[in-house]
Amino acid sequence: QRFYDARNYNYNFDDFGDIDRNVSQNITATWCTVSKAEQAKCMAFSQAVDREKTFFGYDYVHLECKQAFNKEECMNLLDLEKAHLVTLDAGEVFVAGRYHSLLPILQEVHENNTIHEYAVAVIKKGSLQDVQSLHDLRGKKACFAGVGLLAGWVTPIYVLMKHGGLEIIDCNNHVKSTINFFGPSCAVNSLIDRYNPLGDNSDQLC
Repeated sequence: QRFYDARNYNYNFDDFGDIDRNVSQNITATWCTVSKAEQAKCMAFSQAVDREKTFFGYDYVHLECKQAFNKEECMNLLDLEKAHLVTLDAGEVFVAGRYHSLLPILQEVHENNTIHEYAVAVIKKGSLQDVQSLHDLRGKKACFAGVGLLAGWVTPIYVLMKHGGLEIIDCNNHVKSTINFFGPSCAVNSLIDRYNPLGDNSDQLC
């Protein structure tokens, strides 16, 4: 995987005046993680950067890793300036900008310059034999990775609205529309304040 600067994000080094680029800035950045695996990966990255400290010179930044409970807590930590960086799903980037005034500075690009991702639906082999089209999913049980995630919510709900007969019950709350379409299901965060602003979502997606 490679990382590129996001478009329209430029550093203006003129603001720093005369600097000695061979001297470290003595700056620490904190990366917020949400799992043991991500924390371990962050710490390995930090150690790798420290090993090359002399190579970076003035551009060297010490990296610390702080594990939070979830991405929402990470975004709150960034708000409070107790963390500086976090990796987000494309759908979470919208939440970060809309509710936390955060900005993307890097984009992850996979092999062959692939920048898109797939939303994949899976079923148990041999089940749902009565389903021949998206419309036939009405009343079925579904499990979503999380409300607001691009591949795990935004894309499938959009496709069902456009091609599967999922009616819009509340244009400001697609959780209600999804509850009306599916049977008892699961969607992480369907009852948190952001996606349940009036507190009247049913527990059908829990």
